[in-house]
Amino acid sequence: MEIKHENIILRDMIEPDIEDYVRWFTTETEWSNTDAPWEPIGSDEETERVSWREYYESVKD
Repeated sequence: MEIKHENIILRDMIEPDIEDYVRWFTTETEWSNTDAPWEPIGSDEETERVSWREYYESVKD
């Protein structure tokens, strides 16, 4: 599904998104200081990659 409005597009997750999620949860984690500072992020890349791949497989078509 894809929803568009002006310059915003919401869509279902696609496989290339997995590496973005891995990066957001292992390298680019500054967002967590304001979004949920009480929830520590302590995962490694491979654990995140496996987790997001499993999630993706469970929700794709």
